[in-house]
Amino acid sequence: MIHYNETEVRPVNSAEKVSTTPISFSTDALEFLPGGLLVFQTHGRHQILYANQRAMEIMGCHSFQELMDYTNGYFDTLLTGNDTRSIFYQIDNETRSGAISFVNTKVRSKTGKIQYLQNLVRLVKDPVQGDRYYLFLVDPHTPTQIDMMDPITGLPGQRRFLEYAHNWFQMNAKMGSTQGMMILYLNICHFKNFNLKFGLEEGDHLLKDIAQVLQDVFPNDFVSRFSDDHFVILTYKLDLKAHLLELKDRISSLRSSVKLETKVGIYEIESSDMVPSKACDLAKLACDSIQSRPEMFYCLYTPQISRSAELKDYVVYHIDHALKQGYVKIYFQPVVRALTSTLCGMEALARWIDPVKGFLSPGEFIPPLEESRQLYKLDLFMIEEVCKRYRTCKDQGLPIVPMSFNLSRMDFYTCDIFNKVQELAAKYQVPHYMLNVEITESMFVKDSDEIKTELNKFRAAGYQVWMDDFGSGYSSLNALKDYHFDELKIDMAFLSSFTQKSKDILLGTVRMAKDINIHTLAEGVETKSQF
Repeated sequence: MIHYNETEVRPVNSAEKVSTTPISFSTDALEFLPGGLLVFQTHGRHQILYANQRAMEIMGCHSFQELMDYTNGYFDTLLTGNDTRSIFYQIDNETRSGAISFVNTKVRSKTGKIQYLQNLVRLVKDPVQGDRYYLFLVDPHTPTQIDMMDPITGLPGQRRFLEYAHNWFQMNAKMGSTQGMMILYLNICHFKNFNLKFGLEEGDHLLKDIAQVLQDVFPNDFVSRFSDDHFVILTYKLDLKAHLLELKDRISSLRSSVKLETKVGIYEIESSDMVPSKACDLAKLACDSIQSRPEMFYCLYTPQISRSAELKDYVVYHIDHALKQGYVKIYFQPVVRALTSTLCGMEALARWIDPVKGFLSPGEFIPPLEESRQLYKLDLFMIEEVCKRYRTCKDQGLPIVPMSFNLSRMDFYTCDIFNKVQELAAKYQVPHYMLNVEITESMFVKDSDEIKTELNKFRAAGYQVWMDDFGSGYSSLNALKDYHFDELKIDMAFLSSFTQKSKDILLGTVRMAKDINIHTLAEGVETKSQF
C-alpha cells in the first residue's frame, strides 16, 4: 500500500516554484515494477508528485530533482505535439466512473529521444490531499510489449498503431472533426535485395536509420513500423508535400552504396467512423498503385484506385473461368504489304468480353496475369486458337497467310513454352513457317542468355522470331546486336504524331534493318498518309 506523509501537498500556480521534494511513499515494492510509475495532480498542468526510478530512467533522468528540473515539475511538459488535450479528454472520461484508462502517449525524454508508451491510468480521489492520477508507464523493452512495439526500430507496431489511431479518431471527432488527418503508408523499394546483398544485420541498421528519419521529418506525428520495410504515419496534411520531398531526399541519401527509393500512399481521413485498419489498407493500395511508375513517389488515394485493384483481383481469380467459358476471344489484325497493298499476314490479339465487367482491354488484364504468373494460360490459349484457325481454313480450302502470336518473359519461366508450341503445331498440323513468334524488347533486360537459348530453338525449328514494339525503350540496338530477328515491328509511337522528324527516324530505321537483312513492319497505320 502507498502512504502519503503528513506534509500537505498543495497545488501551485505558474508563478510559484514547484517543490522538488517528492511526497513520501513506501516505495520499495514500486522499484520492482516492470515499468515506471508517475503520480500527478488531476488539474492545471498536472504537477508531478512522485516518480519511481524506472520512470526517471525512461525520461532520461537520474534523479527526481533532475526530472523536476527538466519538466518544470509538470507532466504536460513531457508530452509532444498536440497530444495533451486529447489524452486528458480520454483519461477524464474513462476514469471518472472508476475505470482504468488505457492511453498511448508520445513523450520526449531529456536526451531528446521520442518514445511511444502505453499507460494505465487510475484516478484516486483523496478529499484531504486532493485527487491524483496514478500513471503506470509500460516499459517498451519488457517482454510483454513484443507484440506492440517493433523490436528493431523501437517504433510502435501495427497493433499499437491501430489502437492509437482508433482512439485518436474518436477524440478528434468529439472535439470537432477529423479534417486534415491522413494516413501515410511507406514502402522502401527493393529492400529484400538490400538484405540479400548486405545481410540482415545491415538491413536492421538501415531500418533503424529510416525510422529515425521518419521521426525527424514528422516529429509531432505517430510513426510506426508495420512489417518488413513498411512504415505507417498518422499525420496532418499541413505542408505535407514539403515533408514528403524531405523524406524522399533523406532516405535516398542514407546509403551511398545503393539507391534507396521510397513509395508513399496517402489516405485522407474523411470520417471518424473510418476503421483504422481499412484506412491503412486504402493508403497501401495507393502506394501499390505506383510501384511500377518511376516518375511518381507518392500518390493520394482515389476511388479509382480501389476500382482498379478490384478489377485486378477479378482478373486474377477469374482467368480460368473466362477461358473455359469463351469470354476471352481472339481477333486478328491484318498485316498488309506496302508495295502491293495485299494481305500478307495476321496478328492474333486477345480481348476479354466479360458478362460482369464488360469489355476489358489488354492493358487491364495482361499486367495482372503477368504479376500473378498466369499469363502463360492466356498465351497458350491464343496459340491454340491460332492453330485451330489455320486448320479450319486449310480444311475448308480458304486462303491462308502466316499468323503471329505474342510470348511474354514469364512464358519462359512458368512453362516449357517451346515444347508447348511444338505440341500444338503438331496437333493441328501447322507448318512452322506459318507461325511467327513475337516478343518485346523488354524481354532482354534480364536473363538474356537464357532467353537467347530459347529463341534460338524457335528459329532452328523453322519459326520466325519478330521483335515487337521496336523503339519503345530499353535496349533495342543491343538486342539487334546480340540476337537474330526475322522482322522488326516498329512501335506505333512513331506514327502517333507523324511529323517530318518521325518520318526521317522511320526511314533511317528501315534502311538499318535492310542492311542487316531484317524485314520491317510498321504498327498503327490507320491513315493514307501514314501508309
